Amino acid sequence: MSGRYAYFLGFGSNIRPCHHFSTAISRLQAEFGRIIVWPVVETDPVAIDSDKRFCNTLVVVRSDWAPERLKAWTNALEVECGRNRADPLSGQKDRTLDIDILAQQSTLDLSIVSQFNEPYIQTVLSAATDSVASALLTRHTIHVAGHTLGHRPATIYTDHASGHIMVIEDSVDSLFQSFEAPLHSEECLS
Repeated sequence: MSGRYAYFLGFGSNIRPCHHFSTAISRLQAEFGRIIVWPVVETDPVAIDSDKRFCNTLVVVRSDWAPERLKAWTNALEVECGRNRADPLSGQKDRTLDIDILAQQSTLDLSIVSQFNEPYIQTVLSAATDSVASALLTRHTIHVAGHTLGHRPATIYTDHASGHIMVIEDSVDSLFQSFEAPLHSEECLS
């Protein structure tokens, strides 16, 4: 992929999560173009003493950025959304937005998700299936550029011909194919 990486980002929030996810996903799409977003689901808090449930999702972006640059950018986005990263206990408190880099790949490969052991990410992944357990999950709606999403996996991108932001909901496998297609065409151009 000639310097381009696919990053898998885990999102979590238990303070106005839909608002903060909408803001963050809009910013990610504006910065990185085509992104994939899994369903937004409610999960129990992990490693934090809170009576507030979390919302979590998984987002895939592609970028030339090194992981350190992407982490600095996502940290700044967390701060914009109200997280106090200067607080040494911020990882143990309720939070407006938490974005973790779960994986970086030079070749996009969906099988990497089998290595994600975090229970909240496992719940997000199960939400993208048609299983009975998936049907029982509490999902939340987010809004990005006038589009409603959060209940099914979706690709978000800008149609450069019209300038409109587009959202396509489909299965994860189909979305990965549509996500890879522009990568391969860009490789041919370089």
